[in-house]
Amino acid sequence: MKVPARIALLLAVSLIAGCNSKSAETPENFMTGLNKYWPEHRRDCLFPAGWRFPYTTSNPKEQQQLDALVKVLLLKRTKEEKLAYYEPTDYGKNGAPRYCYGYREAISVLSNTPPAVKDGFRQTGVTYRYQMKDVPGWAKSDDLKAAFPQLAKDLSGEATATTPLAQTGAGWQVVD
Repeated sequence: MKVPARIALLLAVSLIAGCNSKSAETPENFMTGLNKYWPEHRRDCLFPAGWRFPYTTSNPKEQQQLDALVKVLLLKRTKEEKLAYYEPTDYGKNGAPRYCYGYREAISVLSNTPPAVKDGFRQTGVTYRYQMKDVPGWAKSDDLKAAFPQLAKDLSGEATATTPLAQTGAGWQVVD
């Protein structure tokens, strides 16, 4: 084989191998899959399932949580004896009924499980540290952090989670 032919062959092989690099089991590829998913598909919320407003409760724990939302002007409250009635303020209507406070950005991969085939794809569970992005000002309230421990954890800068990823030709993707 002539030298130019060898160079062309090596170049073609390296290009083909380079195409599969997005699917390699590396922390960078895992973070790419995670960070592509979160802003496009899922935001973290105080009430993931959403609540129906106006909302009525006599439960002291619920009142404590909802009163924290009153303090940051997302809800208004009226109370009659033991019952409290809550409804969104004009400012709070945009976030109701879930009150989302941002999305995750993976900042480091801590570990992953050995990949195994499930549902036709190689999958792994990736444990990672994350920070929250696109956090509204109201979510940073100390009263809200006290009333919603998950919010406090998410905004701490030390939050970790484990998410399943599947290996595809386009790279690692979050399993929905």
